[in-house]
Amino acid sequence: MTVLSSQNNPSSSVEQNTRTMKAHDGFKAKLTDKSASHYTSKHGNKFGVDDPLPPLPNQKPTKYKQVRTRLNKENQAKVRKDIESILSNPKSDVYTDVSIRGIQGRIYHCPDTNRIVGIHTEGEFEGQIMKAQPVSDPQLDFLRELNKFDELLNYLTMSMEQKFFKLLAYSNELKKTNKYLQKEDPEAFQVLLKFLVTIEENFHYSEKHEYINLAKDFLDDQITTDDFSRSFMAIYEGIGEKLGQMKREESVELANFLNKTDRCRLNRLLASIYGSCDSFSLDPDFSISDEKELKNCAQILLLKLQEE
Repeated sequence: MTVLSSQNNPSSSVEQNTRTMKAHDGFKAKLTDKSASHYTSKHGNKFGVDDPLPPLPNQKPTKYKQVRTRLNKENQAKVRKDIESILSNPKSDVYTDVSIRGIQGRIYHCPDTNRIVGIHTEGEFEGQIMKAQPVSDPQLDFLRELNKFDELLNYLTMSMEQKFFKLLAYSNELKKTNKYLQKEDPEAFQVLLKFLVTIEENFHYSEKHEYINLAKDFLDDQITTDDFSRSFMAIYEGIGEKLGQMKREESVELANFLNKTDRCRLNRLLASIYGSCDSFSLDPDFSISDEKELKNCAQILLLKLQEE
């Protein structure tokens, strides 16, 4: 790791350290101190940092816990180390032609931790790490092409529920020996992923009142932009964590979300809003999204959920 002195934003007068990290495929990426602070604050608990700040006095309680990680050198060092391990892990999948908020980039996904690191490869922040976070099945779905397997689903002889639970059990069994369905049986993996995406889409919809209440509070100026961004991320990630536990336990309740209702537009909207929330920061030199963008997101989300 190389440490340099640089500026995160050309208009900023505050210098900061930049660490250059090398990925397992030889690609080099820069991580600024401001970026490390941002990822520690918003995703520190997902990177193994157990050092939460107490809730704010005016913070509204939600069903899904909102975590603000304490910013200090030790916690930032842990997050930086995890980011570097994702890049250097030879098991990490590399997606080299990805749009990160409209900017060309590349993404590294570590299957061991199910976390990603995204790097801009053009524009003002070329070569800089712009994403470091956990990832859900629908978000991974954006990185993979599933259409070629649609025909396969028409020939399944088992019921939808039977096929899903058989594949889920197979995948869980492989993980016990550090193997992955994606490597052992790519076609079966794609079918299982299709099911999991449908389940997650419908699970998010079943919790729509959480999203609606949050959007209303924000649009009515009952909460701040930072509260909205963190609360939205807490709901989105909380649902992902709950589903992860249900998948590990092979819960029969998963069958309740296997219906074929097409909610892909809602799920893509939620994933997009998550990205906007993750890009918001109280530091104007780092923030990519702003209050106006998040207000627009909340308005669109409210209209979408109320019309369903």
